[in-house]
Amino acid sequence: SGSIVLPLHNPIRVAEDWALIDNLSHGRVGLSLATGWHKNDFTLSPANYTERKKILIDKLEILHKLWKGEPVTFIGVDGIENEISTYPRPIQPILPIWLTVAGNPESFRQAGSMGVNLLTHLLGQSIDELAVKIKIYKDALIAANYRVDEKTITLMIHTFVSHSEAYVMEMVKEPFKNYLKTSIDLIKQVYTGDDIEQLTPEALDAVLDYAFERYYHSSGLFGTAESCQAMIDKLKGIGITEIACLIDFGIADTIVLDNLKYLNELRLSTQPQP
Repeated sequence: SGSIVLPLHNPIRVAEDWALIDNLSHGRVGLSLATGWHKNDFTLSPANYTERKKILIDKLEILHKLWKGEPVTFIGVDGIENEISTYPRPIQPILPIWLTVAGNPESFRQAGSMGVNLLTHLLGQSIDELAVKIKIYKDALIAANYRVDEKTITLMIHTFVSHSEAYVMEMVKEPFKNYLKTSIDLIKQVYTGDDIEQLTPEALDAVLDYAFERYYHSSGLFGTAESCQAMIDKLKGIGITEIACLIDFGIADTIVLDNLKYLNELRLSTQPQP
């Protein structure tokens, strides 16, 4: 998952829903959790906004217990205590957990202190900036007596790999520009002028062209299996151990599926050789 805003949810529901998915996927579930940040989201649970970081840690402890089959006491109607166990039972005995972090160095430090895996992205930060924050995460792991080599550092990145770079550019450009229109934060990475919403259609299209070109070459995994290798090597160099490929940004499903063989070619080329 990328991601469950745990302060907004009852850990009983999270444990049962994802245990079902763990069964359906033959034990392949991994959960990335987030504290949340947008106040409007907390309409679901307004009282949890201020202490959302602490609440995430508390609920995660409960979630781990429920996942392992340990009964947990909850307060029910009229203040009555109920001992709850969840069903169905998952296949994995231990639930793999990531913490989703964006650009705040303190969030990277928190993930390390908790001893969880890390899920991040390149929204609003360069690869060099992310490298500094990954070091903060690793230092926090070590300080809390966790082993760095036992943790997974996952990067979400927009991806389309195919047989030629020209074909990839053709397939990606218009869908990704449309995607950028829905994400002002992505555009603001490269545009510092007047209010974007006040731009003429022509001026907005020029900004989108520039934003696309910059994102395409610096923050995406676009091209052939061979040309994408340089980005893979750069990400490995800053400590990324896993890439979560975001492939649902507007390219037609049939085209995405037809080209997964090229992404698999890239995947196989990055695996350690026996």
